Amino acid sequence: MAFDRRVFRQGFLCEQCGAKLLLSETYSRMLVVISIVLGFGLPWVVHLAKLLILVLGPLAGFIAVLALGFPLAFVVLSLMVRVVPRLISPPLVPCHNDPITVLNLTAEEMQTMKRSESKQTEPNL
Repeated sequence: MAFDRRVFRQGFLCEQCGAKLLLSETYSRMLVVISIVLGFGLPWVVHLAKLLILVLGPLAGFIAVLALGFPLAFVVLSLMVRVVPRLISPPLVPCHNDPITVLNLTAEEMQTMKRSESKQTEPNL
């Protein structure tokens, strides 16, 4: 499937079957991780960190480099969201995983309660 900007909007439907398609969570997360690594790594690669540490002192310079990493990571992410989908087609999935995992603890509690009740009702020999 060719890249289409409608993929990033809500309610994107498959043209063939009409099923609702979503952008893969893994793809989105990888874009964020890569942008954070580049955003915080670029000042160190271009030796901007050394300059800031020399000018502002060790603690203030290090904090300035970290503070510079956040907006830089945001700019990198903004560029990546527009460029990367044209180079690598984003995977589409029919649904996302639910954020809540059901552990089915109530069924275990019921079985435990039944066992304890049956032990209490048994006559002692």
